[in-house]
This record gives sequence, structure tokens and C-alpha cells, in this order.
Amino acid sequence: MKNERVMSAVAPIQKKKTLYSILRQNRIKVYVHSGVFHCDDAMSIAIIRMYLEKFNPNAKLIVKRSRNIPFNFRGLVLDQLPPEDFKGVYIDHHNPDEQIKKDYSDLPLSVTEGNYLGEITQATCGILWEMLGWKITRHHNSTGIQGMFALINAEDNGEENENGYRIHGSLSSIVRKLNPTWLEKNADEQFEKAVQICRQNLEREIAAEEAVIKANVWLRKNIENFSYKGNKIAFIGDFKPSWGFFNEKKPDYLIWRNENGEYMCKNLFGHYFPTKWWGKSTEELEGITGTGLTFCHAGGFLISCTDFPSMKEALKIAINYSQSHFCIYANSYGEDSKVALKSWD
Repeated sequence: MKNERVMSAVAPIQKKKTLYSILRQNRIKVYVHSGVFHCDDAMSIAIIRMYLEKFNPNAKLIVKRSRNIPFNFRGLVLDQLPPEDFKGVYIDHHNPDEQIKKDYSDLPLSVTEGNYLGEITQATCGILWEMLGWKITRHHNSTGIQGMFALINAEDNGEENENGYRIHGSLSSIVRKLNPTWLEKNADEQFEKAVQICRQNLEREIAAEEAVIKANVWLRKNIENFSYKGNKIAFIGDFKPSWGFFNEKKPDYLIWRNENGEYMCKNLFGHYFPTKWWGKSTEELEGITGTGLTFCHAGGFLISCTDFPSMKEALKIAINYSQSHFCIYANSYGEDSKVALKSWD
């Protein structure tokens, strides 16, 4: 199996125990390095806890932040090399002869915080996620989760982007700032905060992926598709939108009803609404358009209306404006789509 190959690669010392056998014990002791902590070691502990809560909930996990590993220690060592007489399992990425690389070149920039990524050395938490993630969640290989681990791996290994700059992820930056100052004596307490933040981020990525899957099922049954001059317009009712819900081609315009009963519309391809609408007051917008248009974002990509007929009229004005001023016609399904499109008129 893939995970056995990973285990063999990262822990070549001959031993009877494996990571899985250690995690089945009632009392599990883990050593991570002392000193400055990073997102890598904090996320590693978060992964271990999530795994144990699912498969060994009664186990007692003891985490020690120290480089002084006892002789004949038979537990788990993370993110540092063990002593020569080590009898347990270690997972580390600092020895060049034992490093594992993974290709992240297919990840979109939206999940890599604008960094073009290629082949990156796996940090300890990246290796752990390859071994345990598939047991924790069926979404272990989702784009968002892979992007998060890619950035942690890249920063912890000092990787550079194509412009020669060090890669820094926002989660790693947050964790780094949790390290105590020289005036503080609460390193273990701060490390625990880092573990919690890492776990929360990972759990939110898992929840987001689950929501996307359920949303696509819902959309296939409930979405209303319209067409106006080659543009696809999708209305999703009271459903809370997320652009990731469209796993095929996106519509040109997405409309939904917010919690206040207003109708919102976002242009998903940068066909900005008319510039004379941008940032104007409700009174000004009603005077300009003669519709129930109540809001236009100062960036020109989002509008709201009091009712659906007003949204229809406002969108007609916007589409005609785009086609006459910028020769922008459509980027999505258009008239050749197999999707059933209702008339917008």
C-alpha cells in the first residue's frame, strides 16, 4: 500500500512497531522539538489528535516538547531525529537522504495564495497527512486541503517560488507569531494555541469540501438557468453561494436571495457592471437605472435589488452596456449549452 511505502521511506530504522501500532496504544507519548515552534509540528499534533479521536478515543496522548529523548524510548518522535538506540517510530524531513517530494504544480493559485508551486519536499505534517489523512476524511486530497499542506511544506523547507522569493503561507505566519517573546515563559501554552488553530483550519477545509459536494447535488435539482444575449444567468434562490460549487462551467451571472430578502448578483467573469453605478447611493442608483437597484459595490462586481423584476431589468442594462462598450458577450455556456436555459425577457 502507498502508506506502507511512505512509512518505509521516512522511518528506515528496523523496528517492530509501526505508526499505526503506536496509535492503537492506551498511552501514547510523542516528542516534538523544543525551542521555536512552527506550523509543521503544531499541525502534526493536530493530525494525531484528530486520528485518535476517531479510532482510539480513550487513548491518553502526552506531548513533550524536548530534544532530550530518553534512552530506549519506544513512542513517537516528530520533526526531529531520534537517538541511535531509538526503538519507536520517527517521522522527520530534515535528512536529505530520507526526504519525500510531492508535485503540487496542478494546484490553482486560489489555494496557494498566489504562489506557483512545483515539486516540494514534504514536511512532517505533510507526511503524516499522507499516512493518516485518508483515514480521517474522504476529502484528504481535496484542492483546498492540498493547498494548505503545500504552503506549510514549502515554508518549513525554505522553498522558493519561480521568482526566487521564499514562500510564506498565512497559516504558518499566524502560528509563527504565537511563539512567546523573551519576556514570556509560556511556550507550552502558546504551542497548544498553535495546535488548536491548525486543527480549526484543517477542520474548516474538510467542512468546506463536504459543503461543496452537497451543494452540487442541491444545485443540480434546484438551480434555475436563464439566458440573455448569450449570457448564462443562474438563480439559486436562498442558497448561500460559493464559487467552488460550480464544478463545471460557471454562469456569467449568479443571483441569490440574501437573509434580508434582497436579490444579489455577482458577475463571475469580470464583466463589471456599468462604472456609473459603482459606489453610488440607493437614491442615485434608482435615478440612474429607473429600477429597484439598491447597491453596487465600489469595485463594480456585485449588485443588489429589492425584487426579482428589478434584478432582471438591471441585468439587461448591464449586459447591454458590456456588449456595446467592451464587446464582451459571454464566457460560460452561452446559447450552445446543453443546459436548459429559460428566456430572461
